[in-house]
Amino acid sequence: MYLFGWKRIGKSTQSLSRSGSLGSKLLPNLHNKFYATFEDSHNPIFKPTPQGWDSGSIRLDSVLYIAEEDSYYIYYSGTTGSIQDHIGLAIVKTGEDGYSNINEHTIVRYGRSPIVSPDAAAPYLETMTSQGAVYRDWNSTSQSWHWYLYYSYRGSNGTLPGIRLAISRDGKHWEKDFNFSDPREMGHIFESNSGAYYEWHQIFKVGSTYVLSMEVGPEHGKRWRAVLATSQFPDHGWAQLDENLLLQTQWKGFYRDSTIYHVATPAWYQINGKWHLFAQACSKPMTGNYIDGHWELWVFEIDINSNRFPYFE
Repeated sequence: MYLFGWKRIGKSTQSLSRSGSLGSKLLPNLHNKFYATFEDSHNPIFKPTPQGWDSGSIRLDSVLYIAEEDSYYIYYSGTTGSIQDHIGLAIVKTGEDGYSNINEHTIVRYGRSPIVSPDAAAPYLETMTSQGAVYRDWNSTSQSWHWYLYYSYRGSNGTLPGIRLAISRDGKHWEKDFNFSDPREMGHIFESNSGAYYEWHQIFKVGSTYVLSMEVGPEHGKRWRAVLATSQFPDHGWAQLDENLLLQTQWKGFYRDSTIYHVATPAWYQINGKWHLFAQACSKPMTGNYIDGHWELWVFEIDINSNRFPYFE
C-alpha cells in the first residue's frame, strides 16, 4: 500500500458538453484537470504479512479519521493468494500534520484475524468477502456511534453479484445484516442488476442522503462505469439509480475509447468548495478483457461551488 500526495497544476482545454442524460445537472460542469503527484518517502507504508490471512496481497478499501482517537482506521482486503477474500483493519496515529507519521512501523493491524470473513452457511453462502466501505453515524438516542460496512462478495450467487451490509458499534467487531427483503433473495441492500459485477465502492453522506458510489461492470464487466445508489437510512431503503446515469460515453467532446473506455473506483471528495471525482480509467483492451487494460488515475473537478453533491443540484 502506497501513500501519494497531489496538487493541481493546470486545466484541461476540454470539457463536457450539455448533451447527455444528466443535462444541466452534472456533465456540463465536469472538467479534467492536470495534477502533479508526489510519492511519500516511506512507501510502501503497508505490506502483506510474512504469514497469516493477508500474506498474499492486500488492497485498500477505505480510511476513516477517528477524531476522539486522533487515528486513521484503515480497512483493507487481503488474502493468502491473489484475489482478496477477507477484510481487515489496521490503525495508525495521525501525527502532527496528519500524514508524516504514517509508515510501515506505525501502522498496526487490529488483531491477527480479519474483521469480516466469508460465511459459507445459509443464507450467506459466501466464499469471498472484500471491498469494505465503512461509514459511521452518531446516534443521538443511544449517544454512541453506529458503524456500517458495505462489502462485495463471491459465492453461490456468483461473482460480485451485489452489495451486502455488516454493522458494528466500535468499528472493530462486526455482525452481518442479511437483507431478507431483497427482491432477488440474495441479501443485498438494494436490488442489483443480473449479470453485473459490483466491486469497489465508496460510502458518504450529502445532507440527509446516503450515497454509494460504485464501480459496476454490466454484462460481466463489458464496460465498467460509475453507478450511484442512495437512501435516507444507512441500513435500509437503498435503491440503485440508472446504471447509465454517469456513463462515460455521454461525456460528449471528451470521451474516447482510447482513454476512458472503462471507468472504475469512482471516489468523490469535496475540496475547497468543489466536488472532485477520482477514478481509474483505461482504454479498450485489444483482448476485450478489462483485466488486460492499462489503468491510470484520473481527477475530474465539478465546476460548481456548492455544499451539495452535483447530482442533487
